[in-house]
Amino acid sequence: MRLLGKWISKGNDALFDKLNGQYSFLLTMMVSGLRTSEPALRCASLEACQGMIHVTQGIVWLLQNNDAKSLIALSLMDESIYVVTQGCKFYLFMMEQENTSEEYKQLCQHMDPSVQIKHFLEQQHHPSLLMAALEFCWTFSNSTCSSVFCYLARTHLLVTLPNLLQLNNRIIRKRVIEIFSTLFRHSSSPIQLLTSNYSDEEEAYGGGDHNEDNVDQIDQQQQHLRETYTFINATYTNMMTESPTSMDDVCTSIETLQASLELIARLKQDQPTALTMAFVTDSIQSSNDTLMELLNVCMVKRAKNEQLIKVAELIQESSRPIFLQRKLLQVVLQTFHLLVEKFSLQIKIADILEAGLQVLSSPSFANDQRLLKSCLQLVSKSLHCLSNRVSSMELQPTFFKFMMLLIDKMDDGCLSSQNLTLVLSTLDELLGHEPFESHFLGQNTLRPLMNAIRLKFVDVEWDVRDAMIEFVGGLFEPGAKGDATLKNKIDFAISLDLPLLVLDRIKDQEPYVRASALKTVQIMMKTGPGWNFIQQHEQLRSFSRTLPRLLYDTEAFVRRATLDAMSCLVEHRSCEGLLLTQPDQVAMDHKDTLSTDTLSMLMNDDDIEVRIRLCRLLDHMWQLKMQERDQSKRHTSILLTQDNQSLTLSYFYFLHGDHWLLELIKDSQRLVRLEAMQVIERILTTYETATTTTTTTGSKRSRLDDDEKDTAFMKQLGELDLVHIKRTTNPEDLYQEAFDINPTMMTQLTDPTDDAHLLDCY
Repeated sequence: MRLLGKWISKGNDALFDKLNGQYSFLLTMMVSGLRTSEPALRCASLEACQGMIHVTQGIVWLLQNNDAKSLIALSLMDESIYVVTQGCKFYLFMMEQENTSEEYKQLCQHMDPSVQIKHFLEQQHHPSLLMAALEFCWTFSNSTCSSVFCYLARTHLLVTLPNLLQLNNRIIRKRVIEIFSTLFRHSSSPIQLLTSNYSDEEEAYGGGDHNEDNVDQIDQQQQHLRETYTFINATYTNMMTESPTSMDDVCTSIETLQASLELIARLKQDQPTALTMAFVTDSIQSSNDTLMELLNVCMVKRAKNEQLIKVAELIQESSRPIFLQRKLLQVVLQTFHLLVEKFSLQIKIADILEAGLQVLSSPSFANDQRLLKSCLQLVSKSLHCLSNRVSSMELQPTFFKFMMLLIDKMDDGCLSSQNLTLVLSTLDELLGHEPFESHFLGQNTLRPLMNAIRLKFVDVEWDVRDAMIEFVGGLFEPGAKGDATLKNKIDFAISLDLPLLVLDRIKDQEPYVRASALKTVQIMMKTGPGWNFIQQHEQLRSFSRTLPRLLYDTEAFVRRATLDAMSCLVEHRSCEGLLLTQPDQVAMDHKDTLSTDTLSMLMNDDDIEVRIRLCRLLDHMWQLKMQERDQSKRHTSILLTQDNQSLTLSYFYFLHGDHWLLELIKDSQRLVRLEAMQVIERILTTYETATTTTTTTGSKRSRLDDDEKDTAFMKQLGELDLVHIKRTTNPEDLYQEAFDINPTMMTQLTDPTDDAHLLDCY
């Protein structure tokens, strides 16, 4: 059905006439599809009908069809939100094209659902119908087309929205506030849409398409925005001060205040007049004062402002005052953050910063995860803004106070891993801001922070240790701000010896911590300063010697991380610490060395990803071998065996990588075969390139043992039918594999408890 609608939309009137003449039942089926029992089919019916309005004859056909008139109305009453949304988009598309032709205008009038939507908006006891009407209002408010706003102004659909804020249904309240926020961003005169006090002449709405060079028009638009803000301000102020029946009323009013800040932001940007600028300043200050009063109510349970006495009484009379305080404080901090983000030059950042620090210092609030997140975001954002307005010396006391609070939180034995992650992410963000670098490296901050971090690395909770390791890994990962930010973070990590703390966790008793440590070491290897720091310490050789034993770990994700770490070592040509043994040599413990037996064990690993990573490790070993061959240095890859004897074979051949790669190409799993095939293709390419270069330059080859093995290996690879192997890695072969059964066994099987031959899909 969708295909038919798309085909009609790409055609013309002649094509539609032919379709209507010879296959009219298809058109009837498209419209009647909205009355089927399947939601997906009803949604497809609307999409198909939308394709018809791209051609004039399709519009005429819809006008003449009686069932088409109720398409939008039926979609809004549908039980599926997807059908409701599609119906809203269908009519929105028509309204956006209303002025392009007379046929479009007639069709819009023919299918107009405004009367029905007004009725739905009054159905307070039927939330599903009310939510469908709000979906329609949101879809139209999110448009930027002038004809859409003309429709909203003409039909007065949004006039009842402010009254819906009084409902007890929080979902409906949230949706109304979302509509307000969208409307305040896009509409040039929201007051005309939210009230019915304008005459018919004023309802000739201009929408968003205005000529900004017209001074009178700009003044009129700013006046409408000011009137809208005044109207909304009165609405949420009344909810907060006059008749708050619950804390939900107070929170809803503050969220409405958040939405109204969109209007102030627009007034500030749209070439404001002196009158408008004064209005903006007063409005921002008034909002800031209201939020400060509410914050004081949360902190001390009483109100200095008489208008907020009822809010304080709600908290005092509640059986759960702390819960209500946290609930109110959450939305207050979010609104403060929005103020700082949009109006940092018009407000006193220092006062808001002090308020955030006050909340952070209160254990009853800072232990709540949502509050802690909002508070840290607010303080961090305020510090960023304040650093651009004051000197480093003036900022230092406030920054030091904030850091001490963060360190105290880290020292708290009751701090959960989730809250610790929030604290660490804040540290990471502060480290990414260059003006704060000197404050971090000061002894008053550095020493207590170092002690707190070291203690968390040996915390009894494994998720805390895991969070610390991921924090260190994040310091070495490049961010969006570039190399300057990365350098600051790496310098901080190195100054506290954090890479060494990560290396110590590789032997942690918790497998998740071991895997995270291995992953973080790989991240550090990929940055120059981090890798140089690790190489300067003896822990590198200890790290390399630890890896073979981790290949026998009971958890597959640890074995995966170990193979990734080995690949990274080989790639960086720093695998000298890996102890190797040959099959006929006796070692103290074979698990401490990398041998062909180890690779044989990995070949039979139950985890597919382990075998895939084994392919990649062999690939890196081959690339290392080719790099050494290109340099023509015979002893560049001298290996140390368990008895410290020197070998001149490359890692690849010493571990029989050629044999294992040929075995991996026969693996039962398609993805393993695919990876092995790609590795073989790269090997053939690099070998051919290296051979061509050697022949051209005429240089003498070294490492005769490797040359002989190369010849034999290339001969074996040449005998492979790569075309056939590639065909077996095609996902379509999975269908064949799934349905390949043994008919004789399936028919002769009589034991119902034997499920050996059941298909995997069951």
